[in-house]
Amino acid sequence: MKYFIPAWYQQNKWWQDRNGPFYMKEHKSDFDDMMSLMRMHIGNNAPFTLIQLSYHTAFQLFLHRNELYEASYYSVFDEIQKFPQSAPKALDYRDFKWKKGTEFIYTLYIIKAVYKNETTNIYYNEDGYLAWMEQFVDNVKVSRYIFDDRGFLSSIILFKEGKEYRQLYIDIDGDIVLKEDLNTGRVTVCKYFEQYERTAYDSLPELIQEKLAQFIKTHAAHPVVAAYDEQHNDLIQNVIPEAQLTYSIFKHRNRAHQYHRLNYKYIVDVQSIETLLKSQQVKNVLRITPFDTSKLPSISSQFYVDFIGLYIDGMSEDKIIDVIERITPMLTSSKKFKLKLLTKHNDKSALLHSIIKDINEAFIEQNEDTEDMMEDELQNLEIIQFEMITFEVDLISVVSKLRIIIDLNEEPDLFLQIAGISTGVPQINEVATDYVKHKQNGYIIHQIDELLEGLEYYLNHLKHWNLSLSYSFKLIDQYSSRNIIDKIDEFIEGGTYGKEI
Repeated sequence: MKYFIPAWYQQNKWWQDRNGPFYMKEHKSDFDDMMSLMRMHIGNNAPFTLIQLSYHTAFQLFLHRNELYEASYYSVFDEIQKFPQSAPKALDYRDFKWKKGTEFIYTLYIIKAVYKNETTNIYYNEDGYLAWMEQFVDNVKVSRYIFDDRGFLSSIILFKEGKEYRQLYIDIDGDIVLKEDLNTGRVTVCKYFEQYERTAYDSLPELIQEKLAQFIKTHAAHPVVAAYDEQHNDLIQNVIPEAQLTYSIFKHRNRAHQYHRLNYKYIVDVQSIETLLKSQQVKNVLRITPFDTSKLPSISSQFYVDFIGLYIDGMSEDKIIDVIERITPMLTSSKKFKLKLLTKHNDKSALLHSIIKDINEAFIEQNEDTEDMMEDELQNLEIIQFEMITFEVDLISVVSKLRIIIDLNEEPDLFLQIAGISTGVPQINEVATDYVKHKQNGYIIHQIDELLEGLEYYLNHLKHWNLSLSYSFKLIDQYSSRNIIDKIDEFIEGGTYGKEI
């Protein structure tokens, strides 16, 4: 049995709610190391409890969306508000008691309820559940009602002259349990006084720390694996003994170059962070992939063309253009290949888009009669296309269609490498890693001039591609979820310097 403390926070005040209208949702993946590790534990019936520290009114939907609905969890704010751990319940705004004569106006983003000089804006989140109702009087915002995805009114934010100044947290009975001054941060307890050490706190994190301490004290001293995040590290360390705590450092969350908590155990995902920790004399480090392998189908052989995937995030624009220019003759001289530019971000430069457009137009004009073609038909003829892989499900779907992956970053993307192993797709890298072996399931180049050699090795020789498939499947057991859990358990119980998997 172990506890996991994730860091699923917003960027400003980490303890505040992430839920809101669907159009405010950032188009980025929630997927991280903690989510992956907990999924592994669920899949292997390994017991754990998730500790949710922040206020999150769409937490049930979040768990469902990220395949953690079976997870046992403790929520600080459920404890405070006495909310049960129940399934999501959709609320219909029409079931509320509106004043007679209220008119409803429907827009693309919100529903407006209008009565004389009063207007209520009704907002739904990305899952279609009621998130907020905001009230305006004479076009001045006076309040925001925030709803929990289980069908409860969770809190009310009050506004003065259009600016928020107080938040009231509501319990299951509809009573106010906490008042938070949004200007000073001061929190006042309004109910269940016997469950608190004080009646007022300088900030919500102080109260959260107290509740976490109560939870840890009343439960057995099981190990705790916490996401390394400067927003909550001090709070956690004030509560959890050093011998009980292990940090998980995830490259895509942790950008810091110094880790000042040297006496703790660390689970890290990439070699660069492991090397940094060792240089700082950290004693207990386990480098392990937080992403498990599983045999996934490759459907690349079902297409008339072979798709080459080039992962462009992290590469300089000059290098991207250089790679494209080297590959383009192969694409234009034969209709057998197409290039997909894999990216998690839709913010590439106008120059890059222009170069790709010119290459596609030149190819189509030379090879096709396009006079009567529709726009979507023309897009199908393009030999270079961007492919968004914002979410892990998108990446896995795209990788299953590829014949080969190119990742020329100084540190190849770990999840992409694991997806390549799972589907048996060979990979071309400039840096050797534990996950790709030269001429086994990939090709390690030492300079960009060797890129075409690597492509030819796998695209023109089916024997080499099949060898990669076979070798990758041998690695699946090594990086299986059961093996990863066993290594983590061994590390946490004893602590091992410089181990890796």
